[in-house]
Amino acid sequence: MASTNRLKRVGRWGLIGLATAAFLVAAYWAVWVFLAPRLVRAVLLPKASAALGAELTAAGVAIDPFRATVVVEHAALKRSGTELAAFHRLAVDIKAVESLRRQRLIFSGTLSEPVVRPEVDAKGRFNLVFPVPHERSGSPAFPFLLEKFTLNKGRIGFRDASGRTPYGLDLEGVAFELENLGSEPDRKAGFRFSAGSAQGGEISATGTFSPSALSSEGELRVAGLDLPSHADYLAPELPFRLTAGQATATAHYVLRAGDRTEFEIQGGELRIEHPVLANREGAK
Repeated sequence: MASTNRLKRVGRWGLIGLATAAFLVAAYWAVWVFLAPRLVRAVLLPKASAALGAELTAAGVAIDPFRATVVVEHAALKRSGTELAAFHRLAVDIKAVESLRRQRLIFSGTLSEPVVRPEVDAKGRFNLVFPVPHERSGSPAFPFLLEKFTLNKGRIGFRDASGRTPYGLDLEGVAFELENLGSEPDRKAGFRFSAGSAQGGEISATGTFSPSALSSEGELRVAGLDLPSHADYLAPELPFRLTAGQATATAHYVLRAGDRTEFEIQGGELRIEHPVLANREGAK
């Protein structure tokens, strides 16, 4: 009889322990799944909007604490009611938080169907200008490693109304991959970029990028670029107009940013096919 009572007490305490563990797991899940996304929308998005000087919104924010994933859906950045940028879905997968001498965040991400609308108005004002936060002296950046970032199905619609002739460039099917971007001073990340132009032609680039040195180096390629769509904007002082023709070009580039931005083309090849020239009055 005594042993039976002991078994009952052990079983009772076991059930209490299981119920407590289940409650803690449920509470942990509820905080991250229900409370954290609401805090992001109610607190973090308004703070980010104030810092950017533009309204940042998101229709959905989901955090999975067990899979260590964060998903943001249908986000948009607007200023005075005009959309500057938007995306369909951003998914971030947190791989690990290492702790040797100090912590380092390791993660990857995927951005789906982003849209960016850079514009220059008639007075030469660029719409994608944001305040630059002042860095605190002596405060090191949080160490991180972005193992892989993938962007797919992007669109860029550039407009410039400041020149003699309004100009537009629409890039579609924008794809971008970035690998091994980290906070270490000597780390160089590899990237690949490709896009098609609605005006005709394709643009691609491969190379490396160093965030600490603000530098990039790689190969640029433009294929089948429609010259009449771009010649007046890129070379408005030419004494003639290009009414037909295509250009294909490849080049090695070096970009250095800092106190002064330097962009250098080292070698390359340019091929122009079937050009048709006309003077400014229209005669060929």
